[in-house]
Amino acid sequence: MRLLSILLALVFLSASPGLAAENGKIGSFKEYVSLLLERHPDLKGLDAALEAANQVPDYAFSLENPMIGISITNATLNSEPFRTSPMTQKRIFASQRFPAFGKRALRKKVAEDDIVIAQLKIRQKQLDLLKEAWIAFAQLDYLTRVENTVLKNVAILKEFVQVALAKYGVGKGLQQNVLQAQVELTNMETILVEVREKLKIVKDALAVMALLPIGTDVTQINAPAPRRLPGEVDELLAQAVSTRPLFKALQAEIEKARHHVELAKRDLLPDYTIGLAYGQRDEGIGPGDRSDMVSASLTLSIPAWQKVRQKKKISENISLADKAEQKFDSAKLAVRDRIADLLDKEQKKVELLVLYNQGLLLQASQTVDSALASYEVDKVDFLTLVTNQIALFNFEIKRDRLDFELKSARIRILRELGDVLEEAINNAG
Repeated sequence: MRLLSILLALVFLSASPGLAAENGKIGSFKEYVSLLLERHPDLKGLDAALEAANQVPDYAFSLENPMIGISITNATLNSEPFRTSPMTQKRIFASQRFPAFGKRALRKKVAEDDIVIAQLKIRQKQLDLLKEAWIAFAQLDYLTRVENTVLKNVAILKEFVQVALAKYGVGKGLQQNVLQAQVELTNMETILVEVREKLKIVKDALAVMALLPIGTDVTQINAPAPRRLPGEVDELLAQAVSTRPLFKALQAEIEKARHHVELAKRDLLPDYTIGLAYGQRDEGIGPGDRSDMVSASLTLSIPAWQKVRQKKKISENISLADKAEQKFDSAKLAVRDRIADLLDKEQKKVELLVLYNQGLLLQASQTVDSALASYEVDKVDFLTLVTNQIALFNFEIKRDRLDFELKSARIRILRELGDVLEEAINNAG
């Protein structure tokens, strides 16, 4: 179970002081969602990654550090080279390398693309967490209803035991009937223990997801029921492409890949270095002026091996850009398949729920009532009565399971559509 994995991974965080909501309770699903998005460690890590990405554009656009140095040039091996040689000088020089025109702007654009991608990763994670939390609350509601159903059947089976004992006491029943009722009662109590264990796991996982202490009361939170979205598969896919962070991130990756292609093409242009130098000369021992000297230089990096370097790099980046576009198309196909599958599951669950609510449950309930009345006048045996009651119990559990699966499918459809998921939560009241 994924929720159990989250619980085991994050349980140590729940002991941190000051994390409990006021009075140890959460008032509403929206309040829980707010805490979840504020506190989840995965989001904090992605926020840190975004903050790091925000620092890149400035230094990506900046120039390399200038070079500065000192030297002695044209020195002779005489004992006094600075006075006897006319060309000997003590030099100080500086140079600055400049990339070819447009490279700095493209590097900055690539860094800005990374910022957009980092922002969208945060948004994707937020929606994933909302989906997990919503499904968990739907599961919590489902298990609570199962618990109530089991408790109701425990009470009914206890009545059956009393009925069987009463009839056995006056010689009209069989000891076998009493034992049968007690076996079914024990089995029902075993199911109750298992359900309550699952309830605790889900409640603790929900607390840990929002960094709340274990034991925080989340059972009073009423998560909204997800609504059915109108539209066919392709209509919903178009909505997903326009609103889901996944596709926006893939578009940003395509733009980044295209910028890399343009940047690689700029490598065909020469980078250049401008240098300045000042040479100081001592006064000589002979006649003649020994003025200080100034030098300037321009150095170009010529792409002489462009066939095996620059052009290969351009081809590589073109292929990577094609890969990014194919990744976008593949994601569309995958999302379309998931939407189609979820819509099919949703339709089947709706149809089955109608059958259970309007047919099977009513018929099973009437059968139990009839069997109980008949048993009291000895027209049916006790086994028939118990069997009918267990059949009704199983139908109720399956109905609740179908309802949970329907809600889960609708939440997953909302997640496939991106921001629609949070809109559904906000519009739920």
